[in-house]
Amino acid sequence: MKEKLHTDNQAINGVAVLDISQAPTRITPIRECNRDYGNMKQNSFVSSDRGKAHKRHFTAPSHIKRKMMSAPLTRELCGEHGIRAIPIR
Repeated sequence: MKEKLHTDNQAINGVAVLDISQAPTRITPIRECNRDYGNMKQNSFVSSDRGKAHKRHFTAPSHIKRKMMSAPLTRELCGEHGIRAIPIR
């Protein structure tokens, strides 16, 4: 029995048949694909889960909250006071 060649708009048993000539000729490695994503994790030890971040923020001890709730100073104020950031109260 001879098999027919199908065009890309035909289907066999409800499954679309694709033309192989339209397939990509080069598969990009994973490291090249990752360049497109701007929000990749920089530190694998820090979770990106919102719930975990929320819990750690509100259950942190006061010496860690002081560090989280600090604001950087401008260059003029940094030179005047000799510190780079001030904790917010």
